[in-house]
Amino acid sequence: AAGALWSLAANNAKNKALIAAQGGVSPLVELLCSGAVGAKTAAGALESMAVNADNKRSIVDYVSLSSADANVNEAIAEKLNLTDLLDKIQ
Repeated sequence: AAGALWSLAANNAKNKALIAAQGGVSPLVELLCSGAVGAKTAAGALESMAVNADNKRSIVDYVSLSSADANVNEAIAEKLNLTDLLDKIQ
């Protein structure tokens, strides 16, 4: 599923916004945080979606809520090029 979302989000601003609006951020972040099979694909989908400023903020907010481990948050933010936003909300 993460691969399908990544494919839909790639180079399509409307799909990026629709995926986020329909609740796509939270399952992707949860998959990424779990480290399970598909986590790298979830990272790719989130990275693609993070081009949109609203999506970027939603991703950062959900990362902050989903993991109490600051090291995990920092690693995810770095992977998704969201470090500046994460620093602002910590």
